[in-house]
Amino acid sequence: GPITAVEGSCEDVYVYAPSIAINPEGRPAAAWTSRLFINEQNVFSAWFAQLVTGTAWSAPILIDDDLEHEHASSLAVHASGAHYFVRDSGAAPAYTGEILYYAAAESPEEPVSIIITPEDGGTLQSTSGDVRVDFPPGAVTEEVQVTYSKGSPVSSPMAFGFQYFDLAAEKVSDGTPVTQFEKAYTLTVSYAGTQPADEESLGIYFWDGGQWVLVEGCQLDKTLQTITASLDHMTLFALFGASLQSYLPVILH
Repeated sequence: GPITAVEGSCEDVYVYAPSIAINPEGRPAAAWTSRLFINEQNVFSAWFAQLVTGTAWSAPILIDDDLEHEHASSLAVHASGAHYFVRDSGAAPAYTGEILYYAAAESPEEPVSIIITPEDGGTLQSTSGDVRVDFPPGAVTEEVQVTYSKGSPVSSPMAFGFQYFDLAAEKVSDGTPVTQFEKAYTLTVSYAGTQPADEESLGIYFWDGGQWVLVEGCQLDKTLQTITASLDHMTLFALFGASLQSYLPVILH
């Protein structure tokens, strides 16, 4: 029988024009557009979700929240895992408009959050398992929520990025951002399944607002195909390696 992928309510949100594709793992992925009534205004968005288990779908992942209308959309997935999404821009089928195209180099991934405590610390792991963050006891002085989310690449000449992700933290008590920790945490990034041109060149970098900066002291484990670093702050991170390419593709998150 039917399995609900996403729920809408005629009191606040309508979902439109769903489309479906199958990813390389054989699981369905879906995309659609929506109209949400917020503060007496209509907000139009495009969304993505994928089947996580045999009966459960991921939470909706936002593709674009700046649509003018909620009309038709279509989704396709390449054998490499790249996702392609198109939608029309017309106010009605009879009006002229555009077909707008989006591409994601890999399957979109849901944000993941945990709460770390002063007594126990905690461990945050991405849904894909490619990123793991371990906080020791004493890293914070009060409960803090830490969130992992897929990042949007920022180009770097003559380098190739394998992972892009954001780490952010805020106090549970009042939502105040946490920018520094009392003790360093351990960040482990997997590059399994990738083919770096020069494995020895791989390193974890962070974005300082103007350029990528290499995290000092990264530990490369060729057997496990992971890189580990010790940090005390959070920002946009990336795993870079040497490449003959001179640009990086833009992906969505």
